Amino acid sequence: MGNRVTNPINKFFRINKAQMSVVIAVMLVAILLATTVFFWRTSEGFSKSYSETIDKKSYENIATYLENVITHNEIAWIEKTLVETNITIPLKNDGINYIGENELFKITYVNPNLINVSSKNPSGSIVDSKDVVLNTRFYIDGDYLIYSNPTIESLKDKNIIGDFFYYKLETQIADRNNEYIVYLTPTFKTAIIGNAGQPPESLAKSCYLVEYPKTNWREYYDYSTNTYSVYPFNYYIVNVKDEGIDKRYISYYTNIIIPSNSSMLDALSQNAVKGTVQDYIKNGGSLIMFSQDPQEKKKYDFLPTNIIFDKSYYDTVGVSKSHNITSNIYPYELAGIYFSAEGTITQPYFDSAADEILLRETPYGDKNNNNPSLILSKWGSGKVVVTTIPLDINSVLDKSVLICPWWDDNWHFRRSVEIDPNNVRRINEPIEVIIDPTEELNALAKAGIINLETADLDFDSPRVIEYIAGDCFDYVEIQSQVYNYRPNMESSGYKNSPIEFHKHTISFELASPSDIKLEMKIPVGSEYKDIAPSIDTDFTIIINGTSFPMKWDPYDGNPLGGETKFSLILNSNYFNSGDNNISIIMDTPPDRINTIYENVLFSLYEHTSSGDRLFFKEFPKIHVYFPIGATDTPSTKGAAYSRTLPGQKRYYDVYYDIVENGPKSVPTYRMLDNSVSLSWSLKVDDPYMFPLTVYNGTTVGVVQGEQLPRLMNVSSPTTGDINDDGIMDIVIGLRNGKIEAINGTDRSIVWQTQVVDLIPYVDSNKLFIYAPVAASNPAITDLNHDDNYEIVAGGANILTVVTQSGSKRSIEISTEPTNVSIIDASTGTVLWKFPILGSMLSSPAIGDLDNDGYEDIIVVDTFFKNVKYDPSEKTYDKNSKIFVRNNIYAYSGRTQEKIFEVTGNIPSFPIEYFGYRDSVSPYIPYIYITTNAPIIADLDGNGLNEVAWGAIDGTVYAYQSLGNNWRKMWQADLGIPTKTPSRPLSYFISTPSRAKTDYTKSYYDLIVSAVSSDRDNKTYLKTYILDGLSGEITLLPNITSELDDTVGGHPIVHSPNGFHLRGAQVIIPSGKYLMFQYLDANNVLNNHYVKGEITQSLTPSFTYATPAIGEINNYTAYSRGKDAFFSDIVIGAENGKLYALSYRDTTSGIDNGVEGVEGNDNDKLHKLWEYSVSSPIRSAVNIDDIDNDGKLEIVFMSHDGILRALNVGYNYSRWNYARHDYYGTGNTETNIFPVSFRFYDPEELFAGDSSDPYDDNFRILSEFDIGAPYEENNFGSYVTNNWIKIDTNHNDQLSDELVIYTNDLFQIDVKTNEGKIVTKTFALDSIEGDVLVGDYIVTFLDRGGIKLFDNIMAYTSAPTRNIQIEEGIWVNLDIPNEIGEEQYIIQGLGDSIRIYNPQNPSIEYMRELRGTTVYGTISSTSKNKYIVITSYGAYLSPNPQVGS
Repeated sequence: MGNRVTNPINKFFRINKAQMSVVIAVMLVAILLATTVFFWRTSEGFSKSYSETIDKKSYENIATYLENVITHNEIAWIEKTLVETNITIPLKNDGINYIGENELFKITYVNPNLINVSSKNPSGSIVDSKDVVLNTRFYIDGDYLIYSNPTIESLKDKNIIGDFFYYKLETQIADRNNEYIVYLTPTFKTAIIGNAGQPPESLAKSCYLVEYPKTNWREYYDYSTNTYSVYPFNYYIVNVKDEGIDKRYISYYTNIIIPSNSSMLDALSQNAVKGTVQDYIKNGGSLIMFSQDPQEKKKYDFLPTNIIFDKSYYDTVGVSKSHNITSNIYPYELAGIYFSAEGTITQPYFDSAADEILLRETPYGDKNNNNPSLILSKWGSGKVVVTTIPLDINSVLDKSVLICPWWDDNWHFRRSVEIDPNNVRRINEPIEVIIDPTEELNALAKAGIINLETADLDFDSPRVIEYIAGDCFDYVEIQSQVYNYRPNMESSGYKNSPIEFHKHTISFELASPSDIKLEMKIPVGSEYKDIAPSIDTDFTIIINGTSFPMKWDPYDGNPLGGETKFSLILNSNYFNSGDNNISIIMDTPPDRINTIYENVLFSLYEHTSSGDRLFFKEFPKIHVYFPIGATDTPSTKGAAYSRTLPGQKRYYDVYYDIVENGPKSVPTYRMLDNSVSLSWSLKVDDPYMFPLTVYNGTTVGVVQGEQLPRLMNVSSPTTGDINDDGIMDIVIGLRNGKIEAINGTDRSIVWQTQVVDLIPYVDSNKLFIYAPVAASNPAITDLNHDDNYEIVAGGANILTVVTQSGSKRSIEISTEPTNVSIIDASTGTVLWKFPILGSMLSSPAIGDLDNDGYEDIIVVDTFFKNVKYDPSEKTYDKNSKIFVRNNIYAYSGRTQEKIFEVTGNIPSFPIEYFGYRDSVSPYIPYIYITTNAPIIADLDGNGLNEVAWGAIDGTVYAYQSLGNNWRKMWQADLGIPTKTPSRPLSYFISTPSRAKTDYTKSYYDLIVSAVSSDRDNKTYLKTYILDGLSGEITLLPNITSELDDTVGGHPIVHSPNGFHLRGAQVIIPSGKYLMFQYLDANNVLNNHYVKGEITQSLTPSFTYATPAIGEINNYTAYSRGKDAFFSDIVIGAENGKLYALSYRDTTSGIDNGVEGVEGNDNDKLHKLWEYSVSSPIRSAVNIDDIDNDGKLEIVFMSHDGILRALNVGYNYSRWNYARHDYYGTGNTETNIFPVSFRFYDPEELFAGDSSDPYDDNFRILSEFDIGAPYEENNFGSYVTNNWIKIDTNHNDQLSDELVIYTNDLFQIDVKTNEGKIVTKTFALDSIEGDVLVGDYIVTFLDRGGIKLFDNIMAYTSAPTRNIQIEEGIWVNLDIPNEIGEEQYIIQGLGDSIRIYNPQNPSIEYMRELRGTTVYGTISSTSKNKYIVITSYGAYLSPNPQVGS
């Protein structure tokens, strides 16, 4: 393997001979450097200072050489590929099947998208077989069972030892023996020794440490059952006791972790396993060992070095200095770092000069084991990490903090929050953060600072302060809205409710066990009931994992209202000193559904003979809503700071208080305000798709434009910052074939683009007149995630054919093929198009269907023909029927190629379903083209997207991918209407919405409305839940509505937060009503529905529009009463009015708007305002802040072509697309690209238990000073000077800080806003590394990193034998082994190179890199010194390339 030193370079330059000049340049630099270094190395007599200057100059030249090597070789790089990650298995024909195998698998060809994989054990016997689909993963466990494309849950507690991706099947030419080649890619991960089926705490914590992305600890530990679980997706788990370590799989382990208290140490010492582990380390693998039980320490004799834990008076870690772990480098230098819990480090003790180094510590108190640890490292090679420190997850702290002075001392509590936009550009985006004050307020009560009995949150008090660009002295108060949230407790039959409504857990501490009274409080205005068939249903109580023997049945009977309290006494023998938890589980059978306790909070009392003492009390969570962007306060940043770019974090303090500290006034932006006013209007469109002109036909004569049909469809505006100027723009489709972009602030036209071309009319024996229409709902999206937007817009090409026979004139209308256009959002240039057969005037759905990282486009079109009429008559031709069909198309946003296309059925209907005529001359004909749109949703719970749509043939179709092929998943036939309507229908089957209707399901269901006729020959609008997995149909009967006028817009789904939350509801316009119904797959809540008249007046009107949900008015936290929070509905009607309605989730029934009194239960749909425009409003409105004033505007276009923007309330919610989001879900809870945010408490100080050497908790999140002198540390060659620094001034720099020692004392004074000063003095012990931004420690050894907090470490392997670069360029560096008889180290730090003397680290040179990155570490003493150039960075490595 060592002979392949220069072959990779030659290979690449043979491929590209034109780059030979690069080789010459690199050689010249190397010769020059070698000559210079030779002169320096042979010169003597320099002074020490001058010698150091020469060394630094040499380092500078080496850095220049490295940079030139990287720069000149990068151009030879072809593509990014990892070595030995591609497993190729040829398949040969055995006369029956195509079969191939290697030492791991036997593979049989099934079809182009499917293979059958059989696993082999070490003896070569077949153990298990599974079918594997192309572009999916399969996993192998320790018993060699196969898991094909599994769910996360199915891998729970499995010993997964292999993870492979089937990504390619290559067909060979016909005359070759092996007709196919299967390509598999294995995944390299950390391996953890343990039994996943029975994971101890140490295994679970080790798994947590290597998990990425970081998951919540509670997924690994269940307090209620005191059990641990693991989900091996980001690591392997190897059960050594059962199978040993399979040599065939060990090369895929980037490092191996042995958890604390491992029960498999003896198994590791068995000869076969021992040899495997030793070979792994010798070949560059990395081994990490966490602590053993201090009373059961064992010898690590499976290592290739002598490491012993001495159980005697001293805890000792030793290593043989003479042992050579690998053959890649010369005899190594030991880099040892020693830790202890209480800073009792002694100097290294050498038992003998040559063989062994022992590092000892003085015992602490009566504890013999004070957690010694040792890290052994050889530059650039594998590592052995040993520690006896208990792994404590609470000590792993990986967050930085921003701590600013208090904004206002009248407030007493604050939470800091950091908002990360992730990789999405955001403009004034409203967000929600949730503060749970329960833990903090109970801690203050325990300290005697507040009175728990009387403490109550002040919901007028929350304020949001933004620190602009993280500057504590440049801040703005952001307008915000607040709502208090309290959960219900409901029987398990309420499947539509969140899971927290069925199980509630309380965590608390006790100084000593005692009897406890558990109290449940129902507040004023809330309901509780337990009626037949649910009567006598109970709660199950689990205390610290043990079930309480009796059930709790607080109440039996009919509904009553609060305030009410129920309580239960729990015996002391169930509790512990320290941490405790109580789980209250509503475990009634699913068929017992009439038990509910609304808006509960729990309290705990110490129950004694002398009375009950309150010691724990739950407080409502505070939901805070505010925009990350502009504000209208005097310090407004306006457009300059409305935009949040990818990676640009924003920092806020959220202040709140309790009533006892003095009630806070209501800010002006929360004063009740239901006003509406016109911001601007603009004529952008005409209601005529055929211009009102005169058409002269040779045969047919003169045709007046007013005789031609008019289109009822109107585009719904979409908003977004299309040109990246920080101002929202409006994009809308017009009925002249154009798409127009308008500046939201000044109404100027940004651009206008023709997407459907006007075809000149054709005059022959018939007159052919074409109308280009672009009245779809445009989507603004980033198809390729390059932070530049594209716009997806559809259209229609409407053909009218005029014939004349004598005095009889006939006109026929049909759709012609057209295109869907993809437009450059900043310029309006059409980038590309794809063809469709009909018209697309609905909303495209945008999402990644093929998992290639790009967004794909899905549209549904409508094709129709044979719409005939005589312009002199009042009706359409009743003797002809219209033929209609829907088709669906999916196109790749990356390749622009078709993913799939499905052509629908073509039924026929009376023309009145799609059009009508004016009753007075000239009997203008109107047509409405159905607006069915697709939806993207995970319908089977596998984490992949499926597509569904409702078609004109009365059927809902769901399609899923199987490899690269799309097939029908299911179809649900809902029927079609047979009675001719009086007005056109906007759909037969609505666009589906998605919703979670059952908390026990892992997938979404679909909600659809359908128009159909029953045996009574009446037409009804019915709404259904369709099971996402099977398509099973469930009717919601109470909102079935007889259609007296028309079917309205499409259904949407909303989950109202707040006081009466019971899960998602569907909102459906039908005739003059808006209908509301809970979405419960078990029909539990079907008896609770609301039908409210849209106009809320004595003059009803109907609508074609789809409602939009938002929060459009201002109010205090208490003025909403029983309103369903964030449930204002904005919808237009045919009477030319726009209505804003506040939904009040109260009693069931009908609200016709005449008897309602605001705040009364009968006022279920309260009208906030109406706005008249005297022209029908048929499309969904847009709700967004389009002018950067911190307030919302409602943007809509009426039939007359006038676009308007109305001023309403503040910006706390958004509806900026016709279907709410680009998946087309119609669900307000959908957030495709959410922001990330994290809280930290800037006043928190948690130092752990100083009397317990095992307690390594240590957090400082406040401003502090360290009293250490300006001196260098005394760690000598073991720790370099720049390894121990702390960023005390939070400027993200370490160069201006003090160097500190272990055992240095420093004092922290924290002044709480309650007026108390907390003083703490600490000895800084056991800290090694760079303390970054004041809270966590990182040391880089080689390319791997060890993250430490006190004594906790996590490890990422260096590029060893197990992770190699295949097609990168391996350059054998021509650099000297010494400079001036001194060794040196080269360290890649990403965007810079550091070269330094390990014996005197102050002699160093840093080179900042531009346009490239370098990682890894090599020593000048390494036998081999390489730099590997790849397309994703360069890597320093001592290992020659290892490959096949």
